[in-house]
Amino acid sequence: DTVHLVWFSDRHDLPHYGSNHVGSPPYQPEYDHNYEVFYFQGDRSVSPTSWPLPTSNPVRLSNDVHLSSMPKIAVGPLNTPFDQYVYVVWEDYRDTADYYPEIFFNISPDNGVTWMGEQKITTCTFACYFASLAVDADGDVHIVYTESMDANKSNTVVKYLKWEHTL
Repeated sequence: DTVHLVWFSDRHDLPHYGSNHVGSPPYQPEYDHNYEVFYFQGDRSVSPTSWPLPTSNPVRLSNDVHLSSMPKIAVGPLNTPFDQYVYVVWEDYRDTADYYPEIFFNISPDNGVTWMGEQKITTCTFACYFASLAVDADGDVHIVYTESMDANKSNTVVKYLKWEHTL
C-alpha cells in the first residue's frame, strides 16, 4: 500500500505538508525559480479512497542552482531481495556550458528512507532528455533516453543503459 511519488518544483519549503494538515505551521512558500526533484512516500492502507497519508516528509533528490526536471520513478519487484529499492532518473542542466541537459540517477535501498546520492549517468555532446526507467524481476534497472546529435535537436537517437543490480 506504499505510494512513491516524484515531481519537480521551485518550492523549497517542502518539509511542511501544507496549511490544511493538522499541526502544520502556516503555509509560506519560498520560491527561487530553481526547479529541483523531490520524492515523497505515502501510505494508502490508512484511507484507500483518498490521498495517501504521508509516511515521510518530501525529500529533495537534486541539489544545484540549475534546472532539474522531468523525474521518473520505479521500484524493485515485490517479494525479491530488491523490493525495498526505489530508483529515480531526471533531466539536469548542471554540468553543461551550453545549457543542454544530462540524465541523473539516484537510488534508495530502504524504501525511500535514505538515498545514495545523485549520479550523472550520461555524457552527451548535446542534449540528453526524456529519460524513462523500468526494473526487471532480477532487480536490474533499464533506462532509455533521447540524445540529440546536433545543437538544433533535429537529429536524435534513443539510447539504452542497463544497471545490473547486485547485493
